[in-house]
Amino acid sequence: MINKESLASRLEVTLLKADATPQDIYQMAHQADQLGCASVCVNGVYVAQVANQLQGSQTHLGAVADYPLGSSKATIKAIAATTLAKDGATQINIVAHLPHLLRADLQAAKADLIQVTKAVRSYRSDTLIKVIIHAHALLAGVSQDQGQHRLAIACQAVREIGGDFIKTAPEAHQSAAKSIPIIQSLKTHAMGLYLQASSPIKTYHQAAQLIQAGADQLASPYAFEILRDCSPANTGKIS
Repeated sequence: MINKESLASRLEVTLLKADATPQDIYQMAHQADQLGCASVCVNGVYVAQVANQLQGSQTHLGAVADYPLGSSKATIKAIAATTLAKDGATQINIVAHLPHLLRADLQAAKADLIQVTKAVRSYRSDTLIKVIIHAHALLAGVSQDQGQHRLAIACQAVREIGGDFIKTAPEAHQSAAKSIPIIQSLKTHAMGLYLQASSPIKTYHQAAQLIQAGADQLASPYAFEILRDCSPANTGKIS
């Protein structure tokens, strides 16, 4: 059974919409703080605002760099990520370059990410690095063994560059149910990494299933709806 407080401590509230206003961001961060959510995740333009707002809070501030494609040069990713850290982000979400992982090219994947880790940690050594992978794409159109090998390479790359989390990309066309086997697979390859699931998670039931599958944290723009759905009647159905 996962109660409301425990679930909140595993939730990252994301607000990455292009039309989000400073007031939208303020209200989201305030509510996340009040509910005891693990973290919030915003676009870079709002990092300084939220860092000031969450001073002294147990809710951490995450931000995205080179999102959603991960197709910038490694040096550009590093500059963007370091800027976020300097503005106050304590968790950096960086997107892995998909073609490297599709080829299962470990060295190229590491080279793409290591500059980010080195640059950010030279500024603040305790910054959490979350690497976002397009897991559905890594499994599409290939054999099960090939897909698993790609996931294993992704996890190995993140471990070897000193990352903390491997995070699935939020893909709106994929259901939360389809994310469960992906999280289960990643759990077998993570070996020391934390897992964060991002998918169209909207209900307590979906959230609980992903946590049971092995997710350490969940990222969702619907985090508050999930917590409202966390009623005694619902929590009693899942253990």
